[in-house]
Amino acid sequence: MRYARDAQLLSQICATWPLRRKSLAPLEFPRFLLPRAGKHEETPMSAAFYRDYVVDLKARIDDLHTDPSAYQTYDLTMELLAQKNLISYAMSRKQGQVDSLFYRRDTASGQGTQMSQETAYRVFSGFFGLGQFLASTGRANGLGEEAFAETLTAGWEYPTCAVQFAYRKKGQPRGASMKMLFVGLNGDADAATFEAKLTQPDLLIGARPFSTKLLWEWK
Repeated sequence: MRYARDAQLLSQICATWPLRRKSLAPLEFPRFLLPRAGKHEETPMSAAFYRDYVVDLKARIDDLHTDPSAYQTYDLTMELLAQKNLISYAMSRKQGQVDSLFYRRDTASGQGTQMSQETAYRVFSGFFGLGQFLASTGRANGLGEEAFAETLTAGWEYPTCAVQFAYRKKGQPRGASMKMLFVGLNGDADAATFEAKLTQPDLLIGARPFSTKLLWEWK
C-alpha cells in the first residue's frame, strides 16, 4: 500500500512514528475508543460521507475472508493505524499461488509481530463497524510524512485505514479493484466536528465518485 511519501506509502510514514502503548491487548478486540463529538454549529459538510461505501466494502471482504476458494484471483492489503499502532492484513492468490501475512508493527523498534488471521480480522471488523467515514484524496499538500499522518488523524486521535483490494471471482469475465484511505468516526456529528478542526480540510474527498491515479473507488 503506498500513501505516504508524497502521500504514497502509509506504512513508510508509520515506521517513523513513536510507539507509546506498551500493551497490545486492547487492539486485539474490535473496539475503538474515539473522542466524543463536542457541540458544534450546524455547518454544511464539504467532505463526502463514505459509510455506505465501507459497508459494501466490508461485505465484499467478509465474503473473501469466508470463502477464498470462490475467487480465481484476489489481492487484499489493509493497513490500520489506531493509537499509533499499525496492524497489517494481506492475502493474495495469483497464478494459483496463495500467500498471506497478518502482523502488528512495533513502530518504535521497526520489528513486526505476527498475528493470527482471525485476531487481525477482528480489529479491521471493528474499524469497519464505526458510525461514519471520510476519505483522503491522497494529496500531501507539501506536508512531510509524519505531519501528513498527524494532520489526517487529528493529532493521532482518529483511526485511519488504507485498503487496496482487487479480485475476480471464478466464472466472472472481469474483476474489480479499489484503493482508498479512510478516516473512522463515531457518526455524522463526529465527522462534522473532525472536519471543522482539521487544519487542512482539503485533504479530504469532497465529491463522489472519486478516482485518481493514486486512489480510486471501485472500477
